[in-house]
Amino acid sequence: MDTAKFDSKQQACSTLENCSGWWRFSRIGYNEDGTEAIVHTDYDHPKYGLMGMGYFHLLALTDGNWSILARDMTWIS
Repeated sequence: MDTAKFDSKQQACSTLENCSGWWRFSRIGYNEDGTEAIVHTDYDHPKYGLMGMGYFHLLALTDGNWSILARDMTWIS
């Protein structure tokens, strides 16, 4: 379903079956050798008003697999 046709995220989430909110991801920043990365994520659930959070995630590439080294909350509502 194209959510662009709705006037707001609240309206879209109320209309979509089993809507569990919205995730947003920043662009990923890498270190010079590509073995560490940082990304910011945001989650909110507009159907229930103010309910959400944001985090920075520091990731590391080890043996071909990414793992989370650290996570820091940036906001909550």
